[in-house]
Amino acid sequence: MTWKKEEEKYLLENWKLEPLTQIIDFLGKTKDSVIRKADRMGLDICRDRNELIKKKWTIDEDQHMIDNYNSLSLKPLMKDLNRSRHSVLKRAQYLNLTVKLKHWTEVEINYLEENWGILNINSISKKLNRSTDAVSLKACQLCLREQILANGYFLTPKYISEILNINVRIIYNSMFNGLLHFRGFNVRRKIKYQI
Repeated sequence: MTWKKEEEKYLLENWKLEPLTQIIDFLGKTKDSVIRKADRMGLDICRDRNELIKKKWTIDEDQHMIDNYNSLSLKPLMKDLNRSRHSVLKRAQYLNLTVKLKHWTEVEINYLEENWGILNINSISKKLNRSTDAVSLKACQLCLREQILANGYFLTPKYISEILNINVRIIYNSMFNGLLHFRGFNVRRKIKYQI
């Protein structure tokens, strides 16, 4: 929506005099719209320290980002800099900072293979100092079967049919006729069975 001459005049005359909320209410515009317009008109958008609108990045903050972007995760950076997630990510993009890929070591892969299905994903990711998404992705790449429970081994109907070399329908019929005990779990909109 375009700005009228009267609105621009009001903004220019009252920018330093009235609080931002009052200007926004009077003009009937969003906060972002008013701030962008004030910036384009050459008005000081940092106004009063107590009513900080747009916090500019300092050289020290940039240096902290450069020094720690690869070693710290996003949450500590946000806390150290007192910035939002979006602000930190945008500044990293502006400074051409990228996270270096951390390749999996043989020890990490062995640990994942040995503990998949025994420990839950959160425990594994904490031990390996990786995100749960990274652990799940690596498990998928290693063709580890889907982890439903972390309290021991489980066998799916398909897995049992492969072991016994019989049709999977026989397993399902045995389950639903009460010959095999099982538990059902909702996993990504599908029901998975543990026998």
